[in-house]
Amino acid sequence: MGKDATMNYSMYLCLAMATGPTRDDPDPTPAEARLDDVLHPRVLRLRQLILDFIRKPATPHAVFDLERQIQSALREMGRTSVEWAMNQIEPGPGDKLPPHVEFEADVYTRIKRKTPQDVATLFGKIQLRRYGYRPTQKTGDATIFPLLGQLGVVAGATPALAERAAYYQAEAGATQRRTLQRLAQDHGVIWGVKKLREVTEQMAAALAAVRPEAQVDKLLSLLETASKSTGRHKPVLSVGRDGVTVPLAVKTGAIWEVASTGTVAVLDRRGRRVGTVYLG
Repeated sequence: MGKDATMNYSMYLCLAMATGPTRDDPDPTPAEARLDDVLHPRVLRLRQLILDFIRKPATPHAVFDLERQIQSALREMGRTSVEWAMNQIEPGPGDKLPPHVEFEADVYTRIKRKTPQDVATLFGKIQLRRYGYRPTQKTGDATIFPLLGQLGVVAGATPALAERAAYYQAEAGATQRRTLQRLAQDHGVIWGVKKLREVTEQMAAALAAVRPEAQVDKLLSLLETASKSTGRHKPVLSVGRDGVTVPLAVKTGAIWEVASTGTVAVLDRRGRRVGTVYLG
């Protein structure tokens, strides 16, 4: 296929992306129409980026700029799409929601209007508008927001972003500074150390119940791999425990605690470590 044909095909593809429903398509619902209004300018932006690129001489610098610009445009499309979708879950008029709910043996009464909250997603921060419920008896307890629980929001982060933050922080050699840099660079989310700790602590608490079972499954998988290996030794299950004394009162050195770690490593028939399960 020649250059002109490629250009024509690219332009046709972009034009098709930017157009709405065809004559054969049914009329869009009000929700679909609003979604089209959200997506349409972003699709046009992508279309223009591609057309600008193919109209100029191709150079490494131009390709570099194109990829970075498309990445930014796609992130913005993802951000606005997630924001729109999550704001459709609760109905608009509050009368469609129950005026009272029970939570931890207390009764809560719905606030009349939705209030905004910034929520961090894989594509950046969005604004989520949701109904809150205050304690009916004015006990002083915090207002609850059922929609946050329904969506699985963790300390102001969507499940997908909370998983990424916890994963980045759990990687070997990870530091809080590096994790925060990755969240800003890859997801457009600017956090501080306090927020990162809050998210990772809640993720750790949520995963605590399933961690032992997952560790057993991982260990069995490692043992199976070691058993199938070749060599003149038997597979080895190596259990280790160690600790270090840590001063909690640095200036006086009066308070000390022992930070312990436990590991279960599997070695194959050649004495090579297949993997390790960390217990503490």
